[in-house]
Amino acid sequence: MTVLVTGATGNIGRKVVDHLVDLGVSDIRALTTSPEKAALPDGVTPVLGYLGELQSLAGVFDGVERMYLAPLPSTAAAVLELASAAGVMHVVALAGDASHTSRNGQRIIGIPKP
Repeated sequence: MTVLVTGATGNIGRKVVDHLVDLGVSDIRALTTSPEKAALPDGVTPVLGYLGELQSLAGVFDGVERMYLAPLPSTAAAVLELASAAGVMHVVALAGDASHTSRNGQRIIGIPKP
């Protein structure tokens, strides 16, 4: 199982990374703007990208099955659409109401199975 953690070097994201390591998840990718400064646990792969710049996410979701999303409100719906298009099947999002509105006005509560 491949898990991508966004906000992986932040307060909550780092706790998510540490918990996944403790659970024995073997393929953890950590999205960060500074991979060289990330100081992640052994076995966690830093991935360069920023949710606020969608072009930086090219290829980031490839092979990812599950994702922890610490969304930026301005790009959350677009990020979910990119993840869904890449085949991400499960998303846990840090959000006040646990949903977002896509560009076409639909409410997104999760990523449906194809």
